Amino acid sequence: SRAGRALPAPADTPRPIIRCLKLVRFELSQLSHIEQQSQTFRARVYVSFCIEGGALDEDLSKQFDGFPVDEDGRPTNRPSAVWYLSQLQFHNGHDLRVLESKVAVVGNDLHLVQRLQGEVFER
Repeated sequence: SRAGRALPAPADTPRPIIRCLKLVRFELSQLSHIEQQSQTFRARVYVSFCIEGGALDEDLSKQFDGFPVDEDGRPTNRPSAVWYLSQLQFHNGHDLRVLESKVAVVGNDLHLVQRLQGEVFER
């Protein structure tokens, strides 16, 4: 009889881990085409973050920019540092082009670096 059999419990989705990305450096350089009326300018943007101890985390260290799922297609909630870097958005940027995007291991830490170029406007 089916009434007496318990169905197996569904596997729980892993809980997300809170990650701390420390801003190490933000640099705005090569300013040009400054337009007072439209409040826009062209520039290069350099941003660097650090995840302390991140190199010791297997999930953070993967070179995968997609959001990870398990073999059943469920999210693992354990994205890599590359994924976090790919989520970086500049809401006051227009036509920004990524010149460099990388994650480097420095000791036990992960350093996330992105260099962009394009138009920036006041919001």
